[in-house]
Amino acid sequence: SLSVCFHCGERIGKPVGCTQKCAAVKYCTAACEEQAFEAFHASTCEAKNPSYSHWEGQIIEDCRRPLEEAHQELTTIAPTAIKGSGVRPLMRIPEVQRETGESIRAHIRHAHSALTMMGVGRLCAIAATERKHPLSVPALAILTGKTEYSTEATLIHTGALAVGLSSSLAQPHLYLDDVVSLYALLQTNGFFNALLHPKGIMATLHLFPLLSLLNHSCLPNCRLERYNVN
Repeated sequence: SLSVCFHCGERIGKPVGCTQKCAAVKYCTAACEEQAFEAFHASTCEAKNPSYSHWEGQIIEDCRRPLEEAHQELTTIAPTAIKGSGVRPLMRIPEVQRETGESIRAHIRHAHSALTMMGVGRLCAIAATERKHPLSVPALAILTGKTEYSTEATLIHTGALAVGLSSSLAQPHLYLDDVVSLYALLQTNGFFNALLHPKGIMATLHLFPLLSLLNHSCLPNCRLERYNVN
């Protein structure tokens, strides 16, 4: 969603644009814009790489559409939830947790798949900026993962993703198996959020490599504590 920063994922108050006049991204601060350009946006900027920007725009649309459909259904089964104030985790709304919310959960899974695909593109852009193969980036090399395919939201893009990224990011050795591996790493280790706010449903995906290591132990090595997101 363009209502959140393209770098840190925080909600945007007064948007900051790309200094290269790229209209495809918005940031929450000038610091985020500078960090993003240094980390990956130099390889994906619409002003410099329109082919990548076009692909990413399609993925954003694939993420936005199911979020809008989920919001429309929520207005039918839980109109009081829509009228509430503040930001709340979508999956904790009682109507969504019950059987009546299965269609909404399916929409969110599709949005998650599309957002994960965009994350794969972001990882490839970071690797291209560092002149490395994506799977050789140290932060990714320590992770493992597996994937569950959503044919509607994932497989239809996978082949085109591999070809498009290989061409637009000048990564001639990026193959379909690499893309699937990156997708699996993100789906297993990424922290996905679907949040209901007064204007709709907002989705974000973050990857914290060190924190993800908590998931890969034979014995419990952490305690999960929940806090009010507000």
